[in-house]
Amino acid sequence: MAAKRPTAPLLLVLPLVREDGGELDAWLGAAFARAIGKRVETTGRRIVSADVASRVCKTLGIETPRGEVSEPDLEALLAQTGAKYLVHGLFEREGGRLAFTLWVTTPDGSSERVGASGGEEGFQRLLGSTKAT
Repeated sequence: MAAKRPTAPLLLVLPLVREDGGELDAWLGAAFARAIGKRVETTGRRIVSADVASRVCKTLGIETPRGEVSEPDLEALLAQTGAKYLVHGLFEREGGRLAFTLWVTTPDGSSERVGASGGEEGFQRLLGSTKAT
């Protein structure tokens, strides 16, 4: 019997970026992306691993987008990973609160923007419940 082919679209989740962030923020952005990917996987969707996502950006010389992604970068990222959708975004942290802005972009370049904010402790619980594999 032939193995079933996965039917859920593949998503590429890039590390989140904090404007004017430092080394800690780069680490946090990668951790947030892994947590988002793990949560999305629980819905049955397939995710390009965070390590592959970072490696592809470095190999292609693409900086993690801070807003809408350019068409050439989108095409290159999707082609190199086989992903159908790109998820990327920004985060801010201030006074014990975190705010996220995420974009989900399709191969035709259309995107949807979503945001979330709240107390840092809620996001720490989210990250703590996401086990590394």
